[in-house]
Amino acid sequence: IFSSLMIGFIILSNTLDYTIPEIETIVLYDKNNNEYLSYSNGKKKSYVNLENINQYLIDAFISIEDKRYFDHTGLDFIRICKAAMVDIIYGEAKEGASTITQQYARNLFLTMDKTWKRKLSEMMIALNLESKYSKEEILEGYLNSIYFDHGIYGVEDAAIFYFGKKSSELTLLESVSLAAIPKGPTIYSPLKNPEKNKVRRELILREMKEDNSITENEYDKALLDDLKFIGINK
Repeated sequence: IFSSLMIGFIILSNTLDYTIPEIETIVLYDKNNNEYLSYSNGKKKSYVNLENINQYLIDAFISIEDKRYFDHTGLDFIRICKAAMVDIIYGEAKEGASTITQQYARNLFLTMDKTWKRKLSEMMIALNLESKYSKEEILEGYLNSIYFDHGIYGVEDAAIFYFGKKSSELTLLESVSLAAIPKGPTIYSPLKNPEKNKVRRELILREMKEDNSITENEYDKALLDDLKFIGINK
């Protein structure tokens, strides 16, 4: 029954026609030709290509948000089953199962409402996007659309706001500090709640080590590194 429902769900999703919006960027310069403001698709943010994002940052998001990102087709059925079992055991929704593609679909087309209708729409749109776009295109769009609190969207502006550098220049510890934020931006902002950010970034480091995204030496060094934030909590 479950397999039949999933097949029907996938077939239905392929009848949808959702597309990733074309990127329209407006950059403003001062009289000295220095860039001071960038708008991407109507939002005050900088859009950056995937090849210009630090690999640590990419791996951090995959390790904590969607380990099987490059293996599934939009939905991670293993994770869905695991989350359902945990929720049944505890009698409440304790574990999420949204893939990176689902999160991106929500960012583009849906609201944050926690309803079954929104969740089903998110799943169908994710399957539809995966049938049209490469993993790299979806991942790039996702990393450019995430909210990092303090009115900041996208990894490039987050790196500039928190650390005063481009996303390509981030260290391992800076990368995991940013990757810790989107789960709950107001909760895990290192400016508002440095201890909560620290706990989560250490979790991400452990996940990256287990995934062989980083070595034991990189893990140990990151735990000893210091972070210097330049953003202002407002």
